[in-house]
This record gives sequence, structure tokens and C-alpha cells, in this order.
Amino acid sequence: MTITPRSAEPAEGNWPAQQSPDVGTPLLGLPSGARANITFIAAAPDLFGPYVSHLQDDGYGVSLAADVREASTQAEALCPDLVFLDVQMPKLSGFDVLELTEQDVAVIFVTAYDQYAMKAFEVHAVDYLLKPIGRERFEAALERAKKRIGERMPPVQEL
Repeated sequence: MTITPRSAEPAEGNWPAQQSPDVGTPLLGLPSGARANITFIAAAPDLFGPYVSHLQDDGYGVSLAADVREASTQAEALCPDLVFLDVQMPKLSGFDVLELTEQDVAVIFVTAYDQYAMKAFEVHAVDYLLKPIGRERFEAALERAKKRIGERMPPVQEL
């Protein structure tokens, strides 16, 4: 059986392609009135640009990290409420990152492989998204996260 990784790009027609934000830079921090801090930790976090743009437009503090070192630095500075975490990254897996994290944070795993789903839920993941991620599936994961962290997030129609 051959496993083919899937792309993190949103499913076609969901959001227009936009300029991806710089990796490793907090994009909004927590501006006045922001609803939550969200961090994307992935081997190729720039692929999440359309999602990041929509979350930013709605007032969320958003940051991107391409490795564990960046993620650790940002976690200390931003204290994310929600993390979108890639399962397979260079050096450490998303599960390794969770073990090293001392913060209580909601996690949504993002991957191209379905064989890690059971393990993700064993470590109490909010959700498990397979690439490519469509807008409807992304919104459903945000709704689950809303319930988990108790943060008042906007209705999905506003994203």
C-alpha cells in the first residue's frame, strides 16, 4: 500500500489565493479585542495562508511556526489558546511537540496521513484534519475548538 501525502492547500474554490504571511513572525499577537491566539505549527506553515488571513481579518491573534524551536518561542510569547499542529515535521513529530509543551492548549492535528487519527484522539486532540482541508471542514474544527476552550468565536459564516 502506498501512502500519498495530501496538500495543505484549501480545497479548490474555498478561499482565494492570497499572499502568505512570513513564517516565524507573530502576525497579530493579541490585539485589543482579539478573541483568541491561534498558532499553526507545520513543516510548511505558509500553506495555511488563506486560513490565517481569514482568522486575522476576524480579530484573532495568529502566528506561524515551521519548527519546534519557533513554536516554543511563540508559545511563551503568545500563549496560544489553539494550536493547529502538523503530525510529521522534521526532527520531532506533532506528538513529540505535545509532550514537550507544558501549557494547557487545545490542539487540532493537521496531516496528510490518516493512520495517526486514533493516537491524536488518545492525546485529547480537538480534531484531526486531513489535507487538503476544505473550508467547511476547517470551520467545523473551529467550532469544536470553541466548545473546548470556551472562547467566543464568530459564527462560521463570518469567517
